[in-house]
Amino acid sequence: GTDEPAAAGMLQINKDYHEFMYANVEDADKVRRLNEYRRMASFAEVADCIDEICDELVVKDIDGDIVKCHLNGEYETTIKNEIKKEWKIFINRFNLSDRCWEYFRCLLIDGEMYFENIVSQKRPDLGIIGISQIPCELINPIYDNISNMKIKGFVLKKPVLDIKSQVTQRWQEEIIPLEKKQINYVHS
Repeated sequence: GTDEPAAAGMLQINKDYHEFMYANVEDADKVRRLNEYRRMASFAEVADCIDEICDELVVKDIDGDIVKCHLNGEYETTIKNEIKKEWKIFINRFNLSDRCWEYFRCLLIDGEMYFENIVSQKRPDLGIIGISQIPCELINPIYDNISNMKIKGFVLKKPVLDIKSQVTQRWQEEIIPLEKKQINYVHS
């Protein structure tokens, strides 16, 4: 019937969740490691070095572009124009003209970056209409095979404030499995 793909998808999501929850990866270690990297990056000498590296990496050319798309090979004009149009959309989605320096700095400190692809539920035919950066401490990849580093999905730990708690307001986490295509993952 029509429910089979959804049921198969739920089975896969539940399996990914199970693999994440019982993996040999200590989530607290990742948060501790990220905090240590960020603490080291706050030292004046280290911060100056990181800033200088980013200054050297992000340079605008005479046209004001940070990156350009260059096609090698022979292509029809319509194909070239379509690829150039998509390239400009990509640059705008990530707001590279304003945020590239910040992205590089984050990557140098944390060693990884995650972006969620935002797709309209009402108009999925529009494709990716935006992106949203996800803090590294809130998301983890799920590997199909750790030896070849093939990623099959991600698990997002969404903080939720428990306002019903009588003692104090406490933060809890909602575990959300995400498909591989929902996330752009950049790592060192």
